[in-house]
Amino acid sequence: MSLLGLYSSNVKRKREELARLKKDRVKYVNDISNASQKITRLSSQMRNTKSLSTIKSKMNEIEREEKKKSDAEKKVADYDKRIATK
Repeated sequence: MSLLGLYSSNVKRKREELARLKKDRVKYVNDISNASQKITRLSSQMRNTKSLSTIKSKMNEIEREEKKKSDAEKKVADYDKRIATK
């Protein structure tokens, strides 16, 4: 294989890897968006209720969604780092 062929195959492989990383990153960005929307919805529902058990339940759900959001943000940061090094 010629040197030119070697370089072009390396470039192709890197581009494919970069595309895969960007595609995977989008999944986590969507997870962040979904968690934020759910947190907003739950907060609104919590403000509109008087039942203490419902409020506690909504608070627990918000905490779970905030953890999901935080985990997804960490993943996005990791993907950003990996994309930057490619």
